[in-house]
Amino acid sequence: MGKKLGMDNNLFSSVVLVILLSLIINTSCQKDEILPEYETFTDSRDGEIYTYVKIGNQYWMSENLRFEPGSGKYWAYNNNEADIFTHGYLYDWETANNVCPDGWHLPSKAEWTELAAKLGGFNVAGGKMKTTGTLNWNSPNRDATNSSGFSALPSGIYEGYDLFDGRGNLTYFWSSAVSLNIYWLSYNFGSLGGTYTYLPHESACVRCVKN
Repeated sequence: MGKKLGMDNNLFSSVVLVILLSLIINTSCQKDEILPEYETFTDSRDGEIYTYVKIGNQYWMSENLRFEPGSGKYWAYNNNEADIFTHGYLYDWETANNVCPDGWHLPSKAEWTELAAKLGGFNVAGGKMKTTGTLNWNSPNRDATNSSGFSALPSGIYEGYDLFDGRGNLTYFWSSAVSLNIYWLSYNFGSLGGTYTYLPHESACVRCVKN
C-alpha cells in the first residue's frame, strides 16, 4: 500500500508541475500581448519625450500630442494647463494638420483604416486601443485590453464656445481628411468609430504616425 501511495504522489506531482508550467507560459504570452514594446523619441522643438509603438507596419505615438504651437487654435481640457501632460492639447483641424514633429504626420483616413484592419476591424479595434481599468475610463470600459499599445485615454473634446465634454467617456482623434473625419473611442464600446464630420470650431486630440 505504501509503495502504491508513493507512485500516486509522484504522478500527482508531475501533473501539478505540468499545470504550473502551462499557466506560466500562458500568462507570459498574455503579458506580451497586452504589453507590447515601446520606444521613445524626443520632439526637438520643445524637448518633450514621447513613447511610440509599432502596430502592423505603422509606428504610432502612444501618447496624445502636447506641443504648443506658436499659432493656431488649441485648448487644454477645461482650460486646465495641468491636464496637458497626461491628455495633451485639443487642436482644431487646421492646427492639427501642422503640429506633428519632423518625421511624423497627422494620420490619413487610409492610415486609420489600416490600423483598424490590423487590429481585427473597426468593430473590435477600439478595445485593443484603450487603456485598461476604470481609473481613467468610466465603467464598464468595455473590451479594453490595450493589446496594441496605443494606450488611448478618455480625453474628451472641445466643442467650441468654451464647452468641453466627454472626459472619462470618450476620446476623439483627427485624421488629415479634408472632410474633417474624426475617429473616436468610447467607454461603452469595444469598437473604433470613425468618419464623423465635425464643425471647424471643434477640437480633438492628435496622434501622429511616423513617415
